[in-house]
Amino acid sequence: MSKSKALQATEGDVFMIPVNDAAAYLGQVVGERGVSLYMVVFDQALPIGEITDSRNWRLDTEPLFALQTFDGLFDDGTWKVIGRASPDRERFLPAFTHGLPETGGVRVTDFSGNRERLATLEESNAVPHMITRSPLLLEKAVRAHAGLEPWLPAFDGIRYKKTPTSAELFGA
Repeated sequence: MSKSKALQATEGDVFMIPVNDAAAYLGQVVGERGVSLYMVVFDQALPIGEITDSRNWRLDTEPLFALQTFDGLFDDGTWKVIGRASPDRERFLPAFTHGLPETGGVRVTDFSGNRERLATLEESNAVPHMITRSPLLLEKAVRAHAGLEPWLPAFDGIRYKKTPTSAELFGA
C-alpha cells in the first residue's frame, strides 16, 4: 500500500512568492482538492522584512491571479508559508464544469466534486472547466506583473476573474 505525499501547504496558509531579494507577493491557499491546491495571489508586493506581519496583509482585496495548482514550489522552498488566515471560501472557491453539449450535456460541480448537476446554458458559458496548471506558470506571471519578465498570453488564463462560486451555485 502506497502513501500519498503530504501537501506542503494547506487551506488557509498565507504564503509569499518572492520577485527579488527585497520584495514578495502575498498569496493564500483557499482550498484543497486531492493533491492540488486552489490559490489566489493578491496585488500586494511587500518588503520581505514586513511580509510576515499579518497586519500588513490585505486579504480582502481583489486577487490578481487565481488557479488550481500543485505544491511543488513549496516543496523546494521557493514559496514559503508565512502564516495562516481563514480563507474566504464563499468568495473565491469556484464551481467547475465538465462535459460537452454533444455528449450528453455540460455538468456543473462544486469545488470539492461532491455535488453536481446539469448546468444551465448560462452556467455552461460562465463556469470554467477545472484545469490544474503548473506552479511555475504562476511564478512567471507574478514576476511579469512586477515588470521583471515579459508578459505572455498564457498569463491571461490565470488572471483572477469573478466566476460563479461553489457557494453561489450549491450553498455553503
